Amino acid sequence: MKKIHAALRFLVLYAALGFLVLSVVVSPLGIQSALAFNPDEEGHLGITSEAIRGNSVVSPSKPIVSPLERVVNSVKLRFSDTALQEIRDANRSTDFSTTFLDPEKHFDNEEFFNGTTRLVEFKNYIIGQITNPFFPNGANARIALGGALHTIQDFYAHTNWVDLSSLPVIDSRLGRTTFDSPNPKSTPTSPTNDPSTLLPGLTQLTSGYFTVSSPCSAPPGKTRHGSFICPTGLNKDEPGRVGYNKARRLAVIASQDYINQILDAPGVAGNANAIRILMGI
Repeated sequence: MKKIHAALRFLVLYAALGFLVLSVVVSPLGIQSALAFNPDEEGHLGITSEAIRGNSVVSPSKPIVSPLERVVNSVKLRFSDTALQEIRDANRSTDFSTTFLDPEKHFDNEEFFNGTTRLVEFKNYIIGQITNPFFPNGANARIALGGALHTIQDFYAHTNWVDLSSLPVIDSRLGRTTFDSPNPKSTPTSPTNDPSTLLPGLTQLTSGYFTVSSPCSAPPGKTRHGSFICPTGLNKDEPGRVGYNKARRLAVIASQDYINQILDAPGVAGNANAIRILMGI
């Protein structure tokens, strides 16, 4: 009987250990750091807060930006703390949903058309939610906004946009129009035998490739995203990675630009009720 009990305890411990390893390796929590700006103040959450609340202290990764606000009928309107938290939570949940590996949510795998389509569709949805004359829904709008901001922020962390120019400028097309990869996906962006680095002198926009089944690989001639298993790659997700500071700065500016597109849209601009609904006030 003692031998049976000992064997059972071993099996239970073995199963528990296997579950723990599996959770760390393949759960959203385990993979997310390989896929996006980290969900903390140095990553998505801080970027979102700075875009909405502003930032007055410049640093290598933080631009000076004014708080997002609108003045309507001499009344200053700003996002409530509750609304900001809802947007932050929705941004974070993009990396913890059952569909978090969809490449268009992060501009991975050169999914530029689907990624930009997502941003345009989300913007139109948000505007519709806050201007609906019968059933406006600010909560739904803020959930969509958090998801859209996540995607915009990942554009700068997961592509070579910041590598293509020394100028600190955002891609103003995001949210305003759709576009695809400037060249066929068959166009090489990395040496055939080294997906961890870009081709010298590359002038086309590209993004890193990532799959759970083969996180260190990429299609022939393409660039890998990079992960905790194989750190080298295109992503600029966390402090210390090449391009992180510039990518994060542009992500703040681009996030604010996207929200301004909504606030300045026909039907929203000057509409105190719609703005209040979005801002949760």
